[in-house]
Amino acid sequence: TMEYLPLMEVEKLITEIEQFIAEIPDSRDRQIFELIYIDGKKQREVAEHVGMERSSVSKKIDAVLQLSHNSQK
Repeated sequence: TMEYLPLMEVEKLITEIEQFIAEIPDSRDRQIFELIYIDGKKQREVAEHVGMERSSVSKKIDAVLQLSHNSQK
């Protein structure tokens, strides 16, 4: 069964996501994250929008998340 988060928890997560995205230094990377994680676009749609291959968008996402993970250690 699906568990539902209380609205306050959802709002907290959204704020954390928005803060994470705002701290991404590269503007194109930031735009990719906004389009996917805020606007709900698919990687293919984002790739067309920013003029990249879908695989490059996926690699950018992985690289930003890896960099963030490493900086939190």
